[in-house]
Amino acid sequence: MNFNNIILALLQLTEIGRDTIFKIFNSVDISVLSEDDFFDCVKSVAELGPKKLKAIEEFSKDQFAHYLKEANKIIRKSEQENFKLLNFKDKNFPSSLKTLKNPPVLIFILGNVDILKAYNQNIAVIGTRNPSKDGHKLAYDIGNFLSKKNYNIISGLAKGCDSQAHKGSFEGTGLTAATLPSGINRNFYQYNLELFEKIVEQNGCLISEYTFDEVPETFKYIQRNRMQAGLSKNLILIESSINGGSMTTVKFAQEQNKKIFAFQKENFSNEQLGNKKILDEKIATGFKNISDLSSFF
Repeated sequence: MNFNNIILALLQLTEIGRDTIFKIFNSVDISVLSEDDFFDCVKSVAELGPKKLKAIEEFSKDQFAHYLKEANKIIRKSEQENFKLLNFKDKNFPSSLKTLKNPPVLIFILGNVDILKAYNQNIAVIGTRNPSKDGHKLAYDIGNFLSKKNYNIISGLAKGCDSQAHKGSFEGTGLTAATLPSGINRNFYQYNLELFEKIVEQNGCLISEYTFDEVPETFKYIQRNRMQAGLSKNLILIESSINGGSMTTVKFAQEQNKKIFAFQKENFSNEQLGNKKILDEKIATGFKNISDLSSFF
C-alpha cells in the first residue's frame, strides 16, 4: 500500500491532524494491509481516543475511497510537476523534523533534496520583511559569506531579510532552500517569482508540507517557521520587532536547542527590539558584523 496515498487521504479528513496520523501509523502496520482493510483497522486504534474514533466511524468506506482518489490526483500532479514527496517513514525524510513536537508527516520538494540531508551545514537566516538599510545589506552579506563557506541557507522566501539571504547565497558553493506556508504554487509568489525559480535553477529547493493550491494563512506561517528551525542546525536573526513573525522561529529554535545568533547594535530601533530581547535574555549570542560571525562559522 502506498504510504503517500494514505497520508494524503487522511489529511483531507478535517478531524484528523498530523499528530493523529502519527499515532495511526505507529499502531498499525499498513504495509500488510489493503487500503480497504486499513480503514477498518484504523477504527481499532485505541490511542486515538473516543472523540477521534467517533469522527472516523462517521465516514463510510465510499467516502474514504473518494479521498484516496483525490490523493492519487495530487500524486499524479506532483509527478507531472517534478515534485518529490517524502513521508516520515521514508529513509530520506529529514531526521531533524521527526523530533519536532508536531512533525510534518509528508513534505513536497521542488528541486534538490540533498539539502535536506545536510543538517550540519544548514543555517536558518531570518528577519523582518522591512529591514533597515543595514539589515538589508547584512542579510545579503551573511547569505554570501556562509555560502562561500559551503553552508546552506534555509529561509522563507519572504521580502526583506529572507530574500536577501537567498540572493546572497547564490554567489557561493552552498545551496539555499525556502520553506513555504502554502502549496508550491508560482502564482502565490508573483512578488518574488524570479527568486522562486532561481532557487531551483541554482540547485536549491522549495519545501512545503501543503498540497497544491493550499493558500498561505497565518497559522501556516507559524508551522512553516517550525519547519525552518527544524531543518537547520543553527539560526541567525537579522532584525525583528518583539512581535515579528521571526520571533516564532526563534522560539522553535530555542525549544529545539539550536544555537541562536542575533545582530547586535548599540541602539535598537523598534524593528530590532526582538533582537534586544533575546540578547538581554541570553537566548542568543550577539554579533556586530561578518567578522564576528566568522569566529563561529
